[in-house]
Amino acid sequence: NIGYSIHIVLAQATPIDTGRAVSNWRVGLGSAKSGYLDVAYFPGSKRSTANLNIDAAILQGKVAIAAYQFGKSIHIYNNVPYIGDLNRGTSGQAPPGFIQTSMLAGRAYAATVTSLLTTKLRVLNG
Repeated sequence: NIGYSIHIVLAQATPIDTGRAVSNWRVGLGSAKSGYLDVAYFPGSKRSTANLNIDAAILQGKVAIAAYQFGKSIHIYNNVPYIGDLNRGTSGQAPPGFIQTSMLAGRAYAATVTSLLTTKLRVLNG
């Protein structure tokens, strides 16, 4: 799934200090929601809870995408006020444009997986 792959790559690429920004990568079906989480799933500092917050963000996306119904749009969004600053490279943990790069990487990953699965099915079906 392209949406799921993009969401994973975004969560993994997001600069992390307290975990708030990565916790706010959300997936909505049909529309994006307004607002954002004021506190990270697992509050910390200096990346102390980075992996916990990445995993929690990915799980939220997985649960949302599992409810996908054909024809609905998938929205991946982050409404923290400073996500644009992070995307401009202000943290030093990620290069400028990490959001756009993550979207391209997620799409490429999903295409590779789809291609591998198609090839495997062809081999299995003779």
